[in-house]
Amino acid sequence: MSSREFRIRGLIEAIFFLCLFAAFLWEALGNYFCTESGREIAVRQSLNIAFALSVWDAVAIAAGLIAARALRGYLSPKASCLWIGGGVAAVGYFAAVCFLAPGGQPGPFLNALDSSCFFTEGYGMMFPLTWAPLLVIMTTLRELLTRMVLRRV
Repeated sequence: MSSREFRIRGLIEAIFFLCLFAAFLWEALGNYFCTESGREIAVRQSLNIAFALSVWDAVAIAAGLIAARALRGYLSPKASCLWIGGGVAAVGYFAAVCFLAPGGQPGPFLNALDSSCFFTEGYGMMFPLTWAPLLVIMTTLRELLTRMVLRRV
């Protein structure tokens, strides 16, 4: 990956993070469990979940890019990157409830990425039904947008 491609991917990932943060903040401000402790807690938890999911998005697309290079002779690089990256992203997004819910974080990260208000009461069940599929679609669209930008620049 060239430095130009790395910078463009980093910029688009930052925009993806800001969009996630805005969406989660919008949900948090309308969620009783997030605003019960105060607005600053809702902002922090929105920041935490947006950061964690953006990092996972970057890991998933990196896995897709590595697979695309490895499978170059067998599949289209674009298709393999989208399918494998989207699949890795889906696994992480659907498993987010296990890692970001209260008490689900591993030892050294315990409560570091606290996003508990998004998984309190029925929201823990609604995250995989609403947010996870939407995030997979957003990851795929973000990678298509990245490829369009890289082709034009």
